[in-house]
Amino acid sequence: MERQTFTDLVANLPEVEPGGHMGALDFRLRKKIFATLTQEDVAGFKLTPETQAILMSKAAYTYKANGGWGERGWTKAPLADLTQEDAELALREAWRGCASKRQLAALDAAS
Repeated sequence: MERQTFTDLVANLPEVEPGGHMGALDFRLRKKIFATLTQEDVAGFKLTPETQAILMSKAAYTYKANGGWGERGWTKAPLADLTQEDAELALREAWRGCASKRQLAALDAAS
């Protein structure tokens, strides 16, 4: 997946604010980071343990969840290994983890 495709997918999610920290792009909802993109084109997603387990079982060669951050749901994947479908799923689920009830309802109504 191309870097621009990834950032376009993020831009399609409602109320996302781009930012940055430690040399990486980050994407926030309600001031909470739900996804990142490093200069080396590695995407990071803040997932629930359930979603993390699903993605890891689906494509363990693509997704990595290392150390304490991985135990807290942070899951990484090189853009080169991500399909658009998998990136959309991971981004949507990460976004949902930071969304308010109002935002969830609006997203569900639009789907």
